[in-house]
Amino acid sequence: MRMQFWKKTVEDIYCDNPPHQPVAIELWKAVKRHNLTKRWLMKIIDEREKNLDDKAYRNIKELENYAENTQSSLLYLTLEILGIKDLHADHAASH
Repeated sequence: MRMQFWKKTVEDIYCDNPPHQPVAIELWKAVKRHNLTKRWLMKIIDEREKNLDDKAYRNIKELENYAENTQSSLLYLTLEILGIKDLHADHAASH
């Protein structure tokens, strides 16, 4: 529930109806300008929501999943902003 604002904000942004909040408006502009993939934003929100209680990771796989869904998603968005469409760059971003 704590991340519901961001989930709804991203949904509204992709419906071309961003909330009247400065961060949401700037994110909407970036999405429009760079054709950003909604999936990467939602993966970040979903993973952060799962980790709000700040529990320790039980194993390396859980840590890798967290990194893939947060940090790698940010790197994929960065590649989109830079206009880089390259399998090798995507592979590097996934590590």
